[in-house]
Amino acid sequence: MARLVENEGLLKDALKIYKDLYARTSSIRVLLEIARVNFELGNYQESKEAFLKSYKEGSLPQGVRSSIARYLLKIDKRIPTFIPSIGLSTDSNPMNFTSSKTVSVLGQTLNVVEPPENRSITGLNLGAKYNYPVSADSYVSIGSIIFDAPRSSFDKTSASFSVGKRNFLLDNSRLEFDLSRVWTKSNSDVLGKSLSLVRYPDVDSNWRYDLALGQDLVLDQPIYDSKYFDASATYFTNMSTNWPFEIQGGTSKVDREDLYNSNENYYLRALLTSNFSHFTPSFESGFRRTIYGSEDPFFLKQRFDSNIRHTLGLSLNSIDLEGLSPTFKVTYESNKSSIEYFSYEKIYASVTLEYM
Repeated sequence: MARLVENEGLLKDALKIYKDLYARTSSIRVLLEIARVNFELGNYQESKEAFLKSYKEGSLPQGVRSSIARYLLKIDKRIPTFIPSIGLSTDSNPMNFTSSKTVSVLGQTLNVVEPPENRSITGLNLGAKYNYPVSADSYVSIGSIIFDAPRSSFDKTSASFSVGKRNFLLDNSRLEFDLSRVWTKSNSDVLGKSLSLVRYPDVDSNWRYDLALGQDLVLDQPIYDSKYFDASATYFTNMSTNWPFEIQGGTSKVDREDLYNSNENYYLRALLTSNFSHFTPSFESGFRRTIYGSEDPFFLKQRFDSNIRHTLGLSLNSIDLEGLSPTFKVTYESNKSSIEYFSYEKIYASVTLEYM
């Protein structure tokens, strides 16, 4: 009956029939129809709430869950969204301090003594982001992240402001300008600005392309001021598969005042994920090769780094705490350098309540 009424163009009447039917049956399939019709009527907030409820409570096929995800992305482009998060994170080596016991400086071998402040730290993360659609293709975004680790010097606060334009020059593209500010306890406050262009895949493509230009000013240590360029391409598999994955390859260049602090990077990243009814597992692995511009004047060598990073993640979709769902991540990172002082290993982990 509801579908016949809908075919006559009477969407509001069809919505009333679907709601009455859902009140009697609590059917997830009917709830999806309520979400879809609300979307067609422009009731985006009501549509989002119904889609999220279906996504979290229903034992849905992967193809249906992927379709819901696409609807949610479209809705977020049309209504203001506030995305809060809260969590705990721990880092076994917050200074990325060397694992080597000795280093060679100006031709002399010296013993390495780890500073006491490099002990493992655990801190509270608070985050918030607000997106406001100015028009169908333009938006403004502001965000902030606070990290507070008791009895340490690693506290950090960041804030960002972005303006963006979708379908810039090309369909399925986005141009974004970003300003950011980072405050720290260690005299390394940063003021950043960047311009990025993203070309999203269209219906018949599985490729995404990213370009970014930016500048970071380290306010109390201008020797580390930098200008950078980054370009990458990402290949996606179809999201309707049980285990979708993506592979990204790219290159970047960082220019600083001293050539030995400037570098070129080549990187490769792979992400494998899935989306079951009650949980979402993921595994991400990345490799980055960094080539510095010249011989380091203190270590009398040119620096080459090889960095690997592996991350296991798990999101529990079935748990809903006022719209927040928990996500767990554990990361192992290893950096091998031609200059021993820059070789290190670390493990960091986090549990975060994220708004879906």
